[in-house]
Amino acid sequence: MLYVVLFSLIISSVAGRCSRVVCLIDNRNDPKDFIPDKVPKDYCTHIIYASADIEGNTLKNQFSYELNTKQKKGLYAKFTGLKRVKSDLKTLLRVTTPWGSAGPFSKMVSTKDNRKAFIENVIAFLARYKFDGLDIDWLYPTQHGGSSEDKPNFSAFLKEASEAFSSNSTPSGSSRFLLSATVHSSNFQFYDVPALGRYLDMVNVMTFMLRGPWDGVMDHHSPLFGNYGVVNRMGMWKHNGIPVNKLNIGVVFFGLYAHVQSKTDSSRGGRIVNVEKPLYTPYSSGRLPFVEICKLATDQNNVHWDESLKAPYFFKDGLWLGYDTVSSVGIKANIGAYYGYGFWIETLQLDDYNGTMCNMGKFPYTRHIFSGCGM
Repeated sequence: MLYVVLFSLIISSVAGRCSRVVCLIDNRNDPKDFIPDKVPKDYCTHIIYASADIEGNTLKNQFSYELNTKQKKGLYAKFTGLKRVKSDLKTLLRVTTPWGSAGPFSKMVSTKDNRKAFIENVIAFLARYKFDGLDIDWLYPTQHGGSSEDKPNFSAFLKEASEAFSSNSTPSGSSRFLLSATVHSSNFQFYDVPALGRYLDMVNVMTFMLRGPWDGVMDHHSPLFGNYGVVNRMGMWKHNGIPVNKLNIGVVFFGLYAHVQSKTDSSRGGRIVNVEKPLYTPYSSGRLPFVEICKLATDQNNVHWDESLKAPYFFKDGLWLGYDTVSSVGIKANIGAYYGYGFWIETLQLDDYNGTMCNMGKFPYTRHIFSGCGM
């Protein structure tokens, strides 16, 4: 009941705007011509290109086609070249390591000399390829091959990087390079959270995949309300020391599905019996992208709305799928505007970029986020 009252008050008084809309493009996703031909520059204030690797104390591009050749420009140049069309657009490069392998991050931050060498290399790398900043995708310091000293070492790295970035202007003339990090929705124990708030320009919170098949029972992975909801998780980061205007709500354009025991009971919390063999799609990872979900959702008899969570889900013959609609992401954007949060999208390639799949035009999700944010 409290959430319903809160929601009513917020929606009736939304007059603010989100602090930013950050769009992520993944170099592992098709199509490869997405950046020059399709990226919706008008709906993004910042764009993150994912990803580069850490190699020792240096940044390393992942694919040869990201760099210029004598014959043509690489993806880095095409990506940062978007600023010629939208001069106030900011472009960042994400650095990450393979899933479950924190060793390269841990080793890099382990000594002051390592950190200094890496920061100097990053500044030169960003300047060479005309990026405006760096996004750090290290979700679990101290875990997955890390060290117990990762937490203080990472804080020291952020302090030193922030100070170095502040004294180096970007190629596009901004006063300083930007520094951001992507974090799990609730793993506060791995971070010196006040240090994140002090030294980062943006904190991208993974307010998705909060529940899923790994729980053994099925529930919505990214609801607005509830203990695992966006409002709750963003509030936790705020109360732990991150300024509101640095926090970005995360959204993905896929749903999570599983088969539950009952073929007829559509309620949340059904016991999962199978994830690998979906009934209606070729996907088998437990994830289903928006362009496939909208096909299922035409069957309105099997679409449900949980009023307490402010979230939709699909159920048919034991297949339970939690996802977002353009309406539910618009409501999330209204919440972001009310509180003054930013938004970040992972990834643009999973929206309907051609406008051919769901009869809602190009980038329907991204458009609703931008509009709901009051931008």
